Amino acid sequence: MRHPQVVAQHWKLVERYRPTVVGGIPTSLVSLLEVPLCGEDIQSVEFCVTGGAPLPTAVAHDFERRFGLPVHEIYGMTECAGLISVAPRHLPPRYGASGYRVPGVEVEARRLLGDCTPGERLPDGETGVLVVRGPNVFPGYLNPKQNEAAFTADGWLNTGDLGSVAADGLVRVTGRAKDVIIRGGHNIDPAGIEEAANSHPAVAVSAAVGMPDAYAGEVPLLFVTLKQDSTVSLEDLRVHLRANVPEGPARPREVVILPEMPMTAVGKISKPVLRRDATRRAAAAAAAAVLEGTQVESHLEVEEKDDGRPLVRVRLLSCPEELRPALAVKLSDALSRFTFTHALGFA
Repeated sequence: MRHPQVVAQHWKLVERYRPTVVGGIPTSLVSLLEVPLCGEDIQSVEFCVTGGAPLPTAVAHDFERRFGLPVHEIYGMTECAGLISVAPRHLPPRYGASGYRVPGVEVEARRLLGDCTPGERLPDGETGVLVVRGPNVFPGYLNPKQNEAAFTADGWLNTGDLGSVAADGLVRVTGRAKDVIIRGGHNIDPAGIEEAANSHPAVAVSAAVGMPDAYAGEVPLLFVTLKQDSTVSLEDLRVHLRANVPEGPARPREVVILPEMPMTAVGKISKPVLRRDATRRAAAAAAAAVLEGTQVESHLEVEEKDDGRPLVRVRLLSCPEELRPALAVKLSDALSRFTFTHALGFA
């Protein structure tokens, strides 16, 4: 359903084939919000189902208001035979939650440790990394090395997702553990920033990532795309975020408006691409500060090392021979204050 022509014809297809349920990942629902009904009969549809990523509550409300269809979230993964929790169709949707755990399946939220692994179990309703146990959980990967990180010492599957479990079994999923922004040792869940951004009437989708910072380690950087025919100033977005992100450290250091959001092959927002962009921006700012007052320019490329850490390759362009030693020392010193690694060269 990601092809633009399919999206544009979605409601006509619904009218023709008369399904009782429609669905898609959250970004697909955002695309459908740009496709108004033009007299199509969609009365056969009872509700919409979504999963694959957290559903912004603003999108859920807009979808129900626009098309008269409640949106039910499900949560699952391939390693759990597809399903962990599901929202009952006979109950009103609980936006911001992914339904109730399937009978026979156990779900816990455990404290997120510094290496993004699960620690001890958290009280009901507290957010941590979700672990799962039950008859639907697979026995392991063919590669034994992958199982070391996949399972806890006591045999639970580590989903790698952030979320909480209420006393009644209601599961909330907010994001990925590896997407947590760690600012000065303080964990920041990007979901809170994104929910605030998505509540702005001009914002279509948003994604918050950690931008390397020489002092705090990471600071939040927010990327947004706008709804069709919408405009908004960066200052307006900053004011909105200050009012809707109550936690000071979680307020984005920068906001970037993109023409389109980078997506994975399955239509999810590609945060690795955005993290590389954030790393490039931080490194470029540091390089610009060092090169200020010179005629030397820099070219930066960011790649991922085998250990997952970013590597920033910096080439200084048209740099006179006599300036190279001093600039190399200054630039290396500036970049060494960040968590990424770097390599310098001249061209």
